[in-house]
Order: sequence, then C-alpha cells, then structure tokens
Amino acid sequence: MLALVKDQRYNVLKSQFQHEYIESNMEQSLERICLFLYHHTNIYYLSFVNEKTLLDYLKYHRSISFEIIPFVRVVKDIKNFLFFLQNNKNEGRVPTIDLTVWNFDDWTRL
Repeated sequence: MLALVKDQRYNVLKSQFQHEYIESNMEQSLERICLFLYHHTNIYYLSFVNEKTLLDYLKYHRSISFEIIPFVRVVKDIKNFLFFLQNNKNEGRVPTIDLTVWNFDDWTRL
C-alpha cells in the first residue's frame, strides 16, 4: 500500500512537469528537480515549492560535494525551474530566489 502511495505521488509530481515544447537541457533540469522533490520532500504540487525548497536543492548537492552535477548546473536547474513555472504553469506565486553573486550573505550561509 505504501508503495502505491509513493507511486501515486511521483505520478502527480511528474505530470506537473509535462509540456509539449521543452528543450533537452530544460527537460533534464526539470527531471532532476522532480526527483529531488520526490525523494527529499513531501511536496505533491509545484505550487508548494518555495524559496526554502530551492535552497534545500542547492544544499543537498553541496552535501554530496556536487558529485552528481556541478555547482553551475545546480544553479542552472533552479533557474530553468523558475523559468518553467513563470512561462508554462501559470503559477500565481513563483518563488523568488537571488542567485547572483551580489547576494553574498546568502552564499556564505550555504
């Protein structure tokens, strides 16, 4: 029964990432974000993704020393995800996260 609930949650998450015209790089970024949401959060709907969740994505990759993908790719994943939300999902509130080098305080806290 628990496996069925997990499969259902994954299908709900995955279905929200579907769009007809997604480039390969964007698709890979969204897949990584989707898997992170599935494995490391309890989120069912993209509307519940907030700034903390995106920072947790960055912290997760830092915790494994960026073994899966490099730091630059993690930042690009977040930017691609935000772009996807803004342009494809008609979300009422898209998380705002400052990933510029000018945001020194947040970078030092990571």
